[in-house]
Amino acid sequence: MGLTTSACLAIDAGNTKTDVAVVDIGGAVLGRARGGGFRPPAVGVEAAVDGLGTTIAKALAAA
Repeated sequence: MGLTTSACLAIDAGNTKTDVAVVDIGGAVLGRARGGGFRPPAVGVEAAVDGLGTTIAKALAAA
């Protein structure tokens, strides 16, 4: 992941959609991605975490 600055990951995981953003220390959005809902009770923990990981990877790639 070629980030060369301090950054954090912001995740808003809900039932219908998940938004992920990579934000630098000054608050600028470096990358973002939107994925499906985070629903471990409905799809199982492993599948839900895998989906979250895919969305995180997309946001990091965009950064």
